[in-house]
Amino acid sequence: MSKRVRDSADIQSEIDHVTRQIDDADAQVLTAEDAVQTATSARDEAQAKVDETAEQLKRPEISEQERSALVAELQLRNARLITAQKDLERLSKREEQLRKREEQLRKREEQLREEKLQLLKKEEQLNAVAAESDSADPSSALAEQLLGPDLPAPPEVDALYNFMTSPPAAPIPVCGKLPSAPHEHFTAAKGDLASAFNHSLSGPLAQGVTEMFTVIIENTVVVTLLVALDVALPDKSCIGLVVERDQQDSSSMMTVTSPSGSSLRPDGVLRDQAGGRLLAKWEDKAPGLLHEAVNDLHKKTAIWTPLYYGNIKYLPCFAAAGAKLQFYAILAEGGLTTTPHPMSPTYDLTKPTDRARAVMATVKFYQLLKAQRACYPQYVLPAAQERSAKHPIAGFTRSVYFRTDELTLRKRVVPWERFAAWCGVSLSDMQRLYRATVGQQGLVHAVRGPSDEKDNTYSVDLAPVGLRSGDALPRNEMEARDMIHGLLHGLAALHEAGFVHRDLRWDNVACCAREPRRWFLIDLECSAAADAEVPTGFQLTGWETGVTLVNGRYTRKSDIYQLGRLVEKACERLELSDAAKEFMSALLMRPTQQRSSAAQLLSDKWISCVGADCRAAGAQPGER
Repeated sequence: MSKRVRDSADIQSEIDHVTRQIDDADAQVLTAEDAVQTATSARDEAQAKVDETAEQLKRPEISEQERSALVAELQLRNARLITAQKDLERLSKREEQLRKREEQLRKREEQLREEKLQLLKKEEQLNAVAAESDSADPSSALAEQLLGPDLPAPPEVDALYNFMTSPPAAPIPVCGKLPSAPHEHFTAAKGDLASAFNHSLSGPLAQGVTEMFTVIIENTVVVTLLVALDVALPDKSCIGLVVERDQQDSSSMMTVTSPSGSSLRPDGVLRDQAGGRLLAKWEDKAPGLLHEAVNDLHKKTAIWTPLYYGNIKYLPCFAAAGAKLQFYAILAEGGLTTTPHPMSPTYDLTKPTDRARAVMATVKFYQLLKAQRACYPQYVLPAAQERSAKHPIAGFTRSVYFRTDELTLRKRVVPWERFAAWCGVSLSDMQRLYRATVGQQGLVHAVRGPSDEKDNTYSVDLAPVGLRSGDALPRNEMEARDMIHGLLHGLAALHEAGFVHRDLRWDNVACCAREPRRWFLIDLECSAAADAEVPTGFQLTGWETGVTLVNGRYTRKSDIYQLGRLVEKACERLELSDAAKEFMSALLMRPTQQRSSAAQLLSDKWISCVGADCRAAGAQPGER
């Protein structure tokens, strides 16, 4: 029997296997790092006790009995020090082995990806040859003809209705019976795209009285067709559509509901794979309730911000109820939105002519999404999307959801008791912190909560929402000064309330979207009472071993030092004046040597804070 030829799927399977091994190795390295840090602390503590006993033995006034006791104590502590040193060496060696193993796996992954790339190039060459034959699937060429050249810009609002109801650039390919009307806009063809159009035009429509039947119908006629168009286009031309639906089940940590209990998450959204941009959304209702679906479009997109949508003027969407379907645009109006603007008639999908025209409108809808996508900035916040991460050691999951019914971010931690035990905080600590800083600038504020909901879930709604940290880097010395100014206001507010942030790193800094830029601190959930002892094994990314903590405690001066390290990294590419460098040096004083508080640093002449009337920081009280 001949050996089966290894193909790209085989290689991908091996890549997936190696990637899982890398993830496991990475988790083991993190565990090993924690163990080494704990062992280092134990070793240092043992060394300190040996040194302490040795110093006591040097005292001339001690009695022989005390000396004998101290010698015995010194021997015991030396033994413990040797044991701690051996533990540290063993754990360090284990960490090194794990890192080497991870490095080997990453090299293997890289080799496999290169092997796959070469194989795909060969497959592409073979496919190019096959495309020249009559038997090749013409879907790609048909899709490009159907959509025509990319629009130079999205149509103006007043032109949307005419755009959506005009025919596509070429006849729609159908593998099967052509619609009787409008017959001239369809043509017989073969291939995957033609089959998708055939299903959209003549696939069976579910009949029923619940919203679920609406979901099935709009998926048959619109959503699967949009995806088919996207798949048919070459990689350089397609959007890379990602379909997301509100499942409203236990698979999600995040529920967002109105006072009446209805979900405020969109029923469905379309994003691009590369940037997570929200390109379109839709709402479904039971038959006869199309007006309620339209109302939900407005209610669930009540706010408008460039943080979500860049500079686009409207958001394409559609509403469906049973077999009734209509396309809309949600228009920006200041920081809010208008009532959805119709950009098509209402289609009755049980009528063949209406269904054919709805299919034509779906092609135009895809063309509109491509034009909209080109107008988005490179990075926007993922509106109406939930993002989660599980801690590899402590086992809790943190989740955030960027709300579109209001400009807030919902954060949840599950299970809260694991998180609280890991970092040494309580729900009452968080409630006290947010209450104490509600009237302060420079740090994020709680709009609702924090509260401990059912199933041991911590929940809080936060404002304002700021630029992603990658977009918030200062561009010159003036912005660097404004950034430090704003963050010092946040630290001063925390410190005055009796808390320390503890997790000062660039990911926990945000910037207001409007000019002039104003910065503020986020992610306060790791904050704790100032000068409290740090729980055993607790050390956050960015802490400097032997420097950040003062006698095992995280102090206000620890916060200032960590802030200095943060801004030093953020400003490393800037040309700074001598005054700026001098202030940076003041921030980077070791906690044991730091004599200034955050409030005192604000009075430095380089910062130029005007005091109580200052509004330099982001997250002003009540700001959204």
